[in-house]
Amino acid sequence: MYCFGPTFRAEKSKTRRHLTSSGWWNPEVAFNDLDDNMVLAEEFLEYIVQSVLRDRKADLAILERNTSFLEKVKKPLPRISYTDAVELLKRKGVAFEWGNRPWGGR
Repeated sequence: MYCFGPTFRAEKSKTRRHLTSSGWWNPEVAFNDLDDNMVLAEEFLEYIVQSVLRDRKADLAILERNTSFLEKVKKPLPRISYTDAVELLKRKGVAFEWGNRPWGGR
């Protein structure tokens, strides 16, 4: 089961870099573990991107979008562990400690 619904931006913005509305997808799957959820998200992302490229490429051209990056969105997508992600952030100069939440709290 899943939910798909609209979300709207509060500020007034109609530039190429800002959407005034977008959609969100919230899957609810019984008995999935983290790996199952990553597979589900990966399959969904690939399906959506490839469908847009197939069905709406002309629209992307009108918006002057470079689609070369999108054409590479195919399974399997790269995955790294949380620990490796923390180390990557540190190497890039981001002050982040393992277990820290950027929005505060632990």
